[in-house]
Amino acid sequence: MRRSAGAEQPPTATVTVVVPVYNAKATIDEAEVLSAIGAKPSVRIYAISDSRFFLGLIALVNSLRLQGHSEPITVLDCGLADYQREILSHETTVIAAPAGYPPHLLKYVAPLLHPADVMILIDADVIVTRSLEPLIRAAEEGKIVAFTDRLHDRFDPRWSALL
Repeated sequence: MRRSAGAEQPPTATVTVVVPVYNAKATIDEAEVLSAIGAKPSVRIYAISDSRFFLGLIALVNSLRLQGHSEPITVLDCGLADYQREILSHETTVIAAPAGYPPHLLKYVAPLLHPADVMILIDADVIVTRSLEPLIRAAEEGKIVAFTDRLHDRFDPRWSALL
């Protein structure tokens, strides 16, 4: 419809709507596809450390490898020294933590930056003494695996002099 030159036109606005797609795989059964092609879901192990927990982190990485775990390991660096990052780089992917936050509030960062189908977050002071395969299989089946620290009150101030 044509308007005459003197006719008032209604105001117009352009609205852009952006709809993020968070899971493009939502329409397919991923487990079914992986099974059909003989592929396993991706698994990644995550840890957070600063220079104070470096030896524990090395023990964690070594214990995982000794138990036969070849999955990629991502370490969130919350204050490691250069030589510590260099040592870790042979077996792990080291990524820098955002500045200004305490490490215990950053446990989500590494899994979001390097996601996997099965994401395993292990404290840097844990030594793995047997295979995690049964737990990984449970997670692959959609189960959540978590543990509480039953010995949360085991602190002894004398340890600080020894460590």
